[in-house]
Amino acid sequence: QQQSSSSSSAQEISSDPLQVNTLIPTPANHDLNNSEEYVNKNESSVWNFAVRSNDNQTAKCKICSIILKTTNWSTTGLRKHMEQVHKIPMVKSTSTTAKSTISTSFKSELHNLVVNAIIQDSRSFDDFRRPGMTNFLKKAIP
Repeated sequence: QQQSSSSSSAQEISSDPLQVNTLIPTPANHDLNNSEEYVNKNESSVWNFAVRSNDNQTAKCKICSIILKTTNWSTTGLRKHMEQVHKIPMVKSTSTTAKSTISTSFKSELHNLVVNAIIQDSRSFDDFRRPGMTNFLKKAIP
């Protein structure tokens, strides 16, 4: 693998999404554990043992360096890995076990409105998963 002639600390990106070198230091993600953009105060403690990739799909275990699937930052696989492989007990966060107070019909109506808004405005379906929009929706619709 050739090294970049640039003195930048950024790594080359592999075309293979499962490669560890998909993390690139940037002002937004160079310190994900301290970044306000990515850290939620009620976030799972499992992230103390893993490094997030910037693709919302994988994370690297800090202990054994294995790459684990974490679609949209799901922590289930990481939690099971820590408990089964490293014998580290993980407690499920109370924020993830809280029941929704939104009625099924209202949830369906919101879903239809979101889909129509995305299509009508030619937006990406991922727009509603971005940190800023997620924070807004959590506050607007608790």
